[in-house]
Amino acid sequence: MMLTRLLRQRGYRTVGSDVVGPVWRRYASQVGGLFDPITGDAYEAKWRTACGYVSRDLAHSHGIDVLAVSFISERPFYVQYEGFRIPNVAYEPLTWFGRPVEDLPQLIFVLRLNLLLMEPDGRVLYEISVPTQWRTVYVARSYYRRPDDELLSTGVVQRAVGWLVEDLQPVFAPEVAPTLQH
Repeated sequence: MMLTRLLRQRGYRTVGSDVVGPVWRRYASQVGGLFDPITGDAYEAKWRTACGYVSRDLAHSHGIDVLAVSFISERPFYVQYEGFRIPNVAYEPLTWFGRPVEDLPQLIFVLRLNLLLMEPDGRVLYEISVPTQWRTVYVARSYYRRPDDELLSTGVVQRAVGWLVEDLQPVFAPEVAPTLQH
């Protein structure tokens, strides 16, 4: 909902998830599933194929010219220590059972919020991935995995969605679009 509002504020017309969801599920099913059941990773070719079918279907049925795909992924993260005593991710300090991590973490996994804007032919027009918060931290031959109920609070999601569209250029309305002169 928040992403939709921010896209509309930049001049993009949107179609709701109630329209996109059934179309997405139909094509995801037809390509035989989008994710590897062992690793959870997306099958890139199947995923792009489904996106193309969904884009073309919605272009035909609802006149869209771009498909916005947002999703959450869990990936390794490399800590920036610039001026911080305690390592942090997306302005949030790393903690170990509630206490700040002051040692150098061996590995950190973070949840990332991703946004792709794709044309119906599958070309990616805009792609961005931003860290939302840390999920698992490995220190001193052990690890701590943050409980699910501590993840993705409203404030964390609002901040990440703002970062997703921060550099996205607004759409010009035809009446205010700049005129090209020869």
